[in-house]
Amino acid sequence: KKAIDKAAKKIEKAKANLKEKENQGLVVTDDDVADVVETLLSEIEKGIPVQDIYIDRCNEAIEVEDKSQTLEDDFQLAITIIDMNLKRGTELNVAIDNIMQEEPWCVHTQMKDMLLKYYSHEDK
Repeated sequence: KKAIDKAAKKIEKAKANLKEKENQGLVVTDDDVADVVETLLSEIEKGIPVQDIYIDRCNEAIEVEDKSQTLEDDFQLAITIIDMNLKRGTELNVAIDNIMQEEPWCVHTQMKDMLLKYYSHEDK
C-alpha cells in the first residue's frame, strides 16, 4: 500500500508540474510529457516484478536475434524428417511432397529438386 501511495504522489507531482508550466503560459513540449510517462513507467516497474510485466520503452527496446534458418538448415531438417517418414514406410515422393507443403520448406522453390537429387545419389 505504501509503495502505491508513494508512486501515486510522484505521478501526481509530475502531472502538477506540467499543469503549472501550462498555467504560466509556457509551451509543454514532448520532452515534458515524456518525463511524466517515464515517471509513470519507472514507478510501475518498481512496483511490479519484471517477470510479470514488460514495458517497451522504445529507446531501450530489446533487440531479438534473427533466428530465421538458412536454406541449408532447412534442407538438413527436411532430410531428418523425410528419413523418419521413410523408416515408417512412406514412399520417398510422398514424403517429399508432404514436406514441401509445410513451412519453412514451401518457401524454398529449389528445395524439392535438392531433396530429389540428394536421395537419388544416396543409393549409389
